[in-house]
Amino acid sequence: MSQRQKVWFITGCSTGFGRELAEQVIDQGYRVAVTARNTEKLQELKKKNADMSFF
Repeated sequence: MSQRQKVWFITGCSTGFGRELAEQVIDQGYRVAVTARNTEKLQELKKKNADMSFF
């Protein structure tokens, strides 16, 4: 990707549509900023994508 790589901001990423969308976007190589009420559930995404930035 170029230096001006897009960053997706996705809410509700602990389960459901938000989680699936985050996984799909990450798999396509985009950076993501994710939120969730239960941030412990975000740890799996973070481990899976250690080279990506999480906020």
